[in-house]
Amino acid sequence: MKKRLLAVCIFAVLYGFVLINYVDLNQYLVRNWAPDGWYSFILVVLCGLPFVPLSIWATRHEPSPFYKRFLIVVGFGLFVTLCNDLGLGISWYSFGATSLNYGWMYRFNLGLAGTATTWTAQFGIAQIPVSSYLMGGSIYARITVVALIGLFLRRSSAEPQSQPPRELSVYYKLKKNRF
Repeated sequence: MKKRLLAVCIFAVLYGFVLINYVDLNQYLVRNWAPDGWYSFILVVLCGLPFVPLSIWATRHEPSPFYKRFLIVVGFGLFVTLCNDLGLGISWYSFGATSLNYGWMYRFNLGLAGTATTWTAQFGIAQIPVSSYLMGGSIYARITVVALIGLFLRRSSAEPQSQPPRELSVYYKLKKNRF
């Protein structure tokens, strides 16, 4: 599972830094077909959606994979949102958006710009005005959750696979030889 998780991690970095930041820079790609007031919700769904099939692929040989699949989807989805919020300067600049004030954007995202509200998170019926403190707090909380999930997945993938009890394996060998 370690190699598959590494492949999912590489995909997450590329997906977050390239595709999600491109969609966020060119918001019209989503806003043209999405209902008004749902942009942030759709962006969050786009961040986690590809990890549903990837979690099935990464845990296909696990004995009880549901909780690991859930953690992979949540952990890597949150990681992609972090790539979006923390990697926007590098990504957007490489996409040609050179006239933006990236220093101020990073101060805002890291919670260093005070209580100024500059944008509103649009989750359908919930419209949340986002201040610098709220943005910074959400980034630090996501970093903590992603780190904890990563440690758990790393620890659980390092554990050896459990073997059936010897009595059962002997029983199945006898049964196989009998027929």
